[in-house]
Amino acid sequence: MKKTICLLLTLALLLALAACGGSQNEGNLTGDLSELLEQVMDGATNPETVYEISPVEGDLFTWIFFIDPIDGAEAVVHQPLNGSIPHSVGLVRVPAGTDPESVRTDIEKNLDPRKWICVEAEKTAVVRRGDVILMAMSTADFVDKAVENFMALPAPAGAGQ
Repeated sequence: MKKTICLLLTLALLLALAACGGSQNEGNLTGDLSELLEQVMDGATNPETVYEISPVEGDLFTWIFFIDPIDGAEAVVHQPLNGSIPHSVGLVRVPAGTDPESVRTDIEKNLDPRKWICVEAEKTAVVRRGDVILMAMSTADFVDKAVENFMALPAPAGAGQ
């Protein structure tokens, strides 16, 4: 009787794990990173400040993501045109063969919310969905909205979410 109960409980646990197994870290986001970043920043910008979304290449990669450039990675950043505002939100898509969780961890470990002169970001976050990593530094409201929007991005059909 005890063995039967243990077996049933084990099966129930396995079913629960299988049902919840598709985490938000699975299923690569598809599409142009600039368009994805526009969706991430929807409702998370100050209308009195002019922002731009631009590609991140070369040495700028280290300035934005706080790690060495990754061969084959794509990246974009959302930042104000006025350099005295502590705001930087970037997306990086790591190439196949690169461990995205390791990259996310490295960015989070090296993140410096005081990289600007005389100002500091109020809040930071580094999260990922599949092979795309969001790095956000800004006010708490901006970061919270950016993370919320990022996690709500639709996964491609058939992705395990």
